[in-house]
Amino acid sequence: MKRYDVAEGRSVLSRLRALRPARRTTFSESLRIAELQATRLLSLTGVEDFPVPNEIISELPRIKVVTEPIPTSGLSFWDGQQWIISLNRLEPWTRQRFTLLHEYKHIVDHGHVADLAEPASSRPSRLPTSSPAAS
Repeated sequence: MKRYDVAEGRSVLSRLRALRPARRTTFSESLRIAELQATRLLSLTGVEDFPVPNEIISELPRIKVVTEPIPTSGLSFWDGQQWIISLNRLEPWTRQRFTLLHEYKHIVDHGHVADLAEPASSRPSRLPTSSPAAS
């Protein structure tokens, strides 16, 4: 079995985080950065074919993936020594796979979520504070 834990130099996580600028980004920039990070992850782990194996995440240093019957699709957190990605074992494999990569993106963005812009459609709309005067 191929090993995906890149051992030379900086960690995969730090290399992916380095692609993010040290400023707030627009939504389109955030999407482009996510695409660059995904491409770099594949490059760093030597993945050239699809489907992309789950091991590109689960074999990274300081990442532990667990499956448990949890009330959500997944969650991720730092336990003081490593990142834990917990997946709902009761969900289909395809959903667990999506959630694994989704939670890893949360880890990549950790500490900088405020710098990532949301799509305009998810922002609350502003209602006028007063109605226009009737003519």
